[in-house]
Amino acid sequence: QRRGLPIASTDQDAADNIQKIAGAVGPSTLALILGENRPLKALAINNVAPTVENIANGTYPMIKSLYLITGSHPKAEVQRFIDFIRSNEGAAILRRTGHLVLTPEVK
Repeated sequence: QRRGLPIASTDQDAADNIQKIAGAVGPSTLALILGENRPLKALAINNVAPTVENIANGTYPMIKSLYLITGSHPKAEVQRFIDFIRSNEGAAILRRTGHLVLTPEVK
């Protein structure tokens, strides 16, 4: 109820607010910061830096899992996107933008 308090509806809006408000601290992800080349700094937790390596070895505790979920017979364009994400090129993009790439689970 405080007047003038910025409110963000999306992750990008939150990052925009953090960038433009001097001294601001707010929520974001390493993936958003790296993927959008934002001039923001992800904070360490208990002196552990937020890196893909630290996420993989379990020392950085804050993670967000992302899943691709489809019906049993996805449309061709959906399957092409999934195939790209699972390709070496897609995995390299994900790694470069702060994602930990796991072996896909197919059910």
